[in-house]
Amino acid sequence: MPGEFKLIDTFVRALPHARAPRGPGDDCAVLPGGLCVTTDALVDSVHFTRPAFSLEDIGHKALATNLSDLAAMGAKPAWWLCALGLPTGFTDVAALARGMRPLARRYGLTLIGGNVTRSPVLSLTLTLAGVAKRPLLRSGARAGDLVYVGGWLVTPRRTSPPSGGRCRSSKRASSPRSLPARASTSPTGCCRT
Repeated sequence: MPGEFKLIDTFVRALPHARAPRGPGDDCAVLPGGLCVTTDALVDSVHFTRPAFSLEDIGHKALATNLSDLAAMGAKPAWWLCALGLPTGFTDVAALARGMRPLARRYGLTLIGGNVTRSPVLSLTLTLAGVAKRPLLRSGARAGDLVYVGGWLVTPRRTSPPSGGRCRSSKRASSPRSLPARASTSPTGCCRT
């Protein structure tokens, strides 16, 4: 199967679309006025497995993944939409919300809508928007720029941090713009597939 970026390129080329930084190709789509919009889906058995991940962990990871995209663009979070795909008999949506609530409060996010539908597996698809006066674009990166990683650099299949969650790097940015991992020993990690 082709990789994620090849699939995205194939899909986008078949449709009318704006070029980055207004459209696909960066961490967020950039709309007039510096509005940065991102969306990500988390799907059971692809991005998390239960019971290794609690419902709170899953909710946290879903929101943190999207907040990370806004942070990469230098955007201040503003609002979000949440679409839940729920298997038959699943009712504990409050646990998912408990995982999201601390980040939503910390970053001043307002939930403005969403959707709930039946699904063969648990899935969460979030769309977040934030505002940046001057969005930080991938095309603006230059040799010598500092890169901050807000989690572990791991292979996509890894579910725990290397070395028991300890960072081996001795160099860190002095004022990183990033989101902390929920806990250094949590299996939520920062890796996305």
